[in-house]
Amino acid sequence: MTYDALKALVSNFDLDTFYQAMGLPVGHDVYVLDDGNVRERNSILGDLPLVDVKVLLQWDLLRGAQPYLTPEFTEPSMEFSRVLYGNMLRLNEFDTRRNLAKFGKPVSEDGFVDPRATLPTVVNAAYSSDRNGIEIPAAFLQPPFYTPNADAGVNFCTLGAVIGHEITHGFDSSGRLYDAQGNVRDWWAPEDTKAFIARSRTSSSRRWRTKWYPYEVVPGTHLNGELSSGENLADIGGLTLAYDALGKYLNAHPKENRRIDGLTPQQRCFVAWAQNWADKKQPGMLKQEALTDGHPPGSYRMFAPAQDVPGFYATFGIKPGDRMWVDPKDRVSIW
Repeated sequence: MTYDALKALVSNFDLDTFYQAMGLPVGHDVYVLDDGNVRERNSILGDLPLVDVKVLLQWDLLRGAQPYLTPEFTEPSMEFSRVLYGNMLRLNEFDTRRNLAKFGKPVSEDGFVDPRATLPTVVNAAYSSDRNGIEIPAAFLQPPFYTPNADAGVNFCTLGAVIGHEITHGFDSSGRLYDAQGNVRDWWAPEDTKAFIARSRTSSSRRWRTKWYPYEVVPGTHLNGELSSGENLADIGGLTLAYDALGKYLNAHPKENRRIDGLTPQQRCFVAWAQNWADKKQPGMLKQEALTDGHPPGSYRMFAPAQDVPGFYATFGIKPGDRMWVDPKDRVSIW
């Protein structure tokens, strides 16, 4: 990389002064191992107050020089490591003893299915095949997933759609292999199983399911539909259930079928669903998740499931030729 190109890359850093202070010749080409890392550090320099940057640099200097420092510096660090390691051992011991104490006792269903995913403080939701149930932690019950004073159009298609999403997992390629008691048993009729597999593999589903689906998460990395098949189906199922439930609710409560901020309840439903998945991540993280995570990125979940819900087209008056239009024969319809 040329010196001028590097200067442009680190616009928040005085490269000339740095080179002069280090006694380095100015103007020569520079070998940059990771320009993305350099770009990110430049962004940090522009976002953080100077005093915070100085503290970070002081800490980074001490950390790098730790092997050469006196005990006054190293002993506090070692003590912290000993306390941290000891706490980890004690937590593991506590958890192991608690599980061992359950042997020989009746099964209790009051524990969390997956403490890593559904503790009360975790913003998440999950379906458990072996319990045939869903869990919605307390921390999930806050915006954007749930707003106590919001209208039905918003809450049905945020929390309601997520509940529908988790319920749908009980009827997907994995959930169908467990019966109502959570036992491993394919309880579907053979013809239903064949139809499900066929529909999930037909050309109608290839719009989102094929490995080479044109949706590009980051330049050069496309969504792996095979990997995210279960989550894609659950999104479609959850949003479909939420939209249908909203329609029934509005029929029973016609006074609430009114515009808010210029939008109908049905329009607010799909807008709220999209806002559910609005997020911001680094390109490297997006690429990693696209290749390894069964959940598609939020930027895809915002719009793609809606394109398989017939009501989406009627709600916004979408017609053939519009960018969001998907021909009915190419829409995914499983159940």
